[in-house]
Amino acid sequence: AEAGTRRGIAGIVLILLAVGLCSALHAVAKPFWFDEICTVIVCRLPNASEIWKALDHAVDGNPPVFYLVARFARQLVPDDHVGYRLPSILGLLGTVFCIYMILSKRVSRLSALVGATFVLCTPLAYEARPYSLMIGCISCAILAWQRIEDSRLYAILVTISLAAALSLHYYAVLVWPAFLVAEASVWIFHRRLRVSAW
Repeated sequence: AEAGTRRGIAGIVLILLAVGLCSALHAVAKPFWFDEICTVIVCRLPNASEIWKALDHAVDGNPPVFYLVARFARQLVPDDHVGYRLPSILGLLGTVFCIYMILSKRVSRLSALVGATFVLCTPLAYEARPYSLMIGCISCAILAWQRIEDSRLYAILVTISLAAALSLHYYAVLVWPAFLVAEASVWIFHRRLRVSAW
């Protein structure tokens, strides 16, 4: 079992390294499209106050936290195409890892690797938009929810992850009912009221 765990971890690390490298190379080669240009324009405003004013005038429809994250990422990476897309690349890597960890608790390590790689069929990693990072936060929340009985710290992580997802894109509010239904199903089918989850 321990050897299988080590092989699974080695497999997911290799997949994440390959995906990260391919995503960065793709980001360099792909020109920005219209929505990404909006991201770049908002991020280049002089300060957070100006970003808030621009969003208040409907320049773009995402919460301000996303632009602050993208702006910070651009300061870390000198290339515009990679810098502004770095949050999405990290969001995709986080999503793949979280899905692997979620699945590995229920199925074999190989099946978990295969299941986690299905996320790679989406174009999430190549956009200077908040969707991939939001999905990464939601995946982290699912992983923490799955392990909530192991430690109360996971309840805090669920809260932080869902709040982070909502601060990146307003559509994240649509996932909250799924968590309520999932927790209600734990109570209905297993007769366990997990107070920390509620």
